[in-house]
Amino acid sequence: MPLEVSNGALALRGRPANLLDRAGRWLVCSGILESTGGMARYYLADQQQCRPVSNEITGYSASAFVYLYTLGGEQMFLNRARAAAHFLLGQWDSRLEALPFEPGSAESYFFDCGIVLRGLLAVWRQGSPAHQESPWTRPTNGYGPGQDGNGSRGSSGPELLSAACRLGRHMARDFGDPLVACGNYEFHPVLRLPHKTPAARDGRWSRNPGCYQLKAALGWRELYEATGEREFEEHYLRALECSLAGFSRFLPGPDPAQLMDRLHPYCYFLEGLLPAAESEPCAAALAGGLGRVSEYLEAAGGSFVRSDVYAQLLRLRIYADWAGIAPLNRAAARAEAETLRRFQATSGDIRVDGGFYFGSRCGQMIPHINPVSTIFALQALDLWQRYLEGAGPARSPAPDRTVGLQAAPGSFARSSPSKQPRLPLPPRAERRSPVGPVNGESALTGELGQVPGWQSLL
Repeated sequence: MPLEVSNGALALRGRPANLLDRAGRWLVCSGILESTGGMARYYLADQQQCRPVSNEITGYSASAFVYLYTLGGEQMFLNRARAAAHFLLGQWDSRLEALPFEPGSAESYFFDCGIVLRGLLAVWRQGSPAHQESPWTRPTNGYGPGQDGNGSRGSSGPELLSAACRLGRHMARDFGDPLVACGNYEFHPVLRLPHKTPAARDGRWSRNPGCYQLKAALGWRELYEATGEREFEEHYLRALECSLAGFSRFLPGPDPAQLMDRLHPYCYFLEGLLPAAESEPCAAALAGGLGRVSEYLEAAGGSFVRSDVYAQLLRLRIYADWAGIAPLNRAAARAEAETLRRFQATSGDIRVDGGFYFGSRCGQMIPHINPVSTIFALQALDLWQRYLEGAGPARSPAPDRTVGLQAAPGSFARSSPSKQPRLPLPPRAERRSPVGPVNGESALTGELGQVPGWQSLL
């Protein structure tokens, strides 16, 4: 059932209300958000129908609502973020120790698990005053995930960090295959439930392992920062090495007609580089990848283009400039921002107005209003505005590693500022020298140079 909410003010104080406010309003008020806290995959405007709720998309929405909250301190957005996190806690199958693709699905995706993990951490960093039991942190009782015998929720603390850790370990334990790919490792993209056997692969990128999985691996890096547990950093570094070994083969792909659909996951790979972007191999891959995506996108011309690719490219340009890796091409960025704005729907229908179309074909908008396209676009255009105003990226609160994973209910709560001040643009620093091998270890181990604010990347 769609969430019923008044059409009251959702203004983002201090931000351009005409664009970001409308995008935020669409995410909350259009019907794409269910009353359960789950978010539908997209809205078919021509059929006036939402696709089913997706755990991956709900994970993105949790992170996006936190981001919107930090822009203006609107409690509405933080409430929606917490509702999304609670919905995701209920999707964990404690009997199988797995997260299904969608409610009731017989498959689980590595990528989706990473996006959900990052959404849980985004909400955890804001504190969580709710007191509802989670199937992630209690023994299986024979009932469905998140239910007792009466079909209702329990009443103890959610422990989002503990849930995120469990999900991160599930990704490493059940999706990893140490015998193949890049010399010694790969991550299965899809598992069949209940036995967690690798699903059959086909021609779709999402059904095959690849460099794009590095974005999901960001969850491991964030878990390391939140807990200090080295195993999570090691998982991220393993995924990083595997991605660097194979990314050059991802584009253009076997079918030229599907190039645009492969630019989107290739940008996921570039996003996954951000925690290590100042190490030499990662900086080179990021700078070179920006050029490749820009060239392919320009070559697409008026045929088929996706709004999310424009948003991803614009975000990456800005982050790379902030890190001193690749100076921002202001003319190209301005053109991408202008193109991206044209994908925002204008309509008297609240189910449509403010959302971003998935893409266009031969100049005609494809009538799918897409929450991920909307989320990526609102952040890209906010970052562009920050860049023009000389402000730096929004940073996530520093993780508190003194918080135990078995803390008492409510102990994760911390005060949330009503508004995060803008940060000054960090000075461009010279790239760090590559970290040299030590005792035969990879050059990627050790302290990694980081793009500031990458944890807030949606």
